[in-house]
Amino acid sequence: MYTYEDFLKAARGAGLYDSFSEADLRLAQQNADIGMGLLRYKQDYNSAATDEARTLAHLGAERLRAWNGSYSGGADGSEYNPFGALGVTGGSAGSFVSAPAAPAGFSYDATSDPVYQSFRKQYIREGRRAAEDTLGIASAASGGIPSSYAVSAASQAGNYYASQLADRVPELERQAYDRYLDDYKQYLDGYQRYLDGLTKLGSGK
Repeated sequence: MYTYEDFLKAARGAGLYDSFSEADLRLAQQNADIGMGLLRYKQDYNSAATDEARTLAHLGAERLRAWNGSYSGGADGSEYNPFGALGVTGGSAGSFVSAPAAPAGFSYDATSDPVYQSFRKQYIREGRRAAEDTLGIASAASGGIPSSYAVSAASQAGNYYASQLADRVPELERQAYDRYLDDYKQYLDGYQRYLDGLTKLGSGK
């Protein structure tokens, strides 16, 4: 539990006190924990190496403003665009303008990946065909009677395709992660539109 003095000390120590709007400072005075959250997002924004990371930090700060102070800080966080005049209050903004749901954290399970399942069917089919062909050829060489060598050769042929499938998993996981990043970027874009909409409503535009 932080105090407002803790917030001021941290903000000044980080050289970011002057970057806070009066609305942000009032919010921090009312709830120092929220103020510290805004400070962390400002630090994340300044240290971000990509536009996506900066956008994420800005959206995080805007979320704190919208749900705890019923206002937007605008494009750079320095503005004060209230929502309360329109009857949109902290904690209920979603009932006026729906915010998009954030994607869950990334995790990969090959058994639930339809792309993996498609490859799996293909490799199983090819593995069985290779095992049957190998078994037939090896059996023919021994008079049509499957020998231990024929069975072993057929098993190795099938295992080859199984190992090939296993080798594809890291590639498929990377592809799944790329799709996740695309979905997350769409979420960020959608959330930015949501905040822009709230800003326009709050300013009466």
